[in-house]
Amino acid sequence: MKRRTRFALWSAALHGAWEYAQCPPYYDMAGLPKPKHDALMLAATAGDVAINLGVAAVAEQLVGREPVRRLTPSGTAALLGVGFVAAVGLEWAAQRLDMWSYTDRMPTVRVAGHDVGLLPIAQVTVLPALAAWAAERTDPAT
Repeated sequence: MKRRTRFALWSAALHGAWEYAQCPPYYDMAGLPKPKHDALMLAATAGDVAINLGVAAVAEQLVGREPVRRLTPSGTAALLGVGFVAAVGLEWAAQRLDMWSYTDRMPTVRVAGHDVGLLPIAQVTVLPALAAWAAERTDPAT
């Protein structure tokens, strides 16, 4: 199995678990039927995988494929840095476009006039690097 495929599968597993863990206490989905909630979680996870792939691609453009693949200090820094910038930008845009709302329990920070969730920022910052680490650790060729 190709490394990028392993990376995508690990991204799906990590983001799926994160979405299901953070959604009930932090996002307002009151009254949503379970099938619709599950469909939204699957769609969010699919979007998260696409974001992870994009974060990795940009990180590779910045420092090269091997440093990202092997998670050297520069590769790790690139994944975390690109992930953070993507996270803040995407979460800010989602709030500006009123795509979802948080409950009062979501820790937030104000960015350019909008409250953005710290947990989604942590998610998109950290999980690309964690997925890269897991993909490399499960590579039978290494």
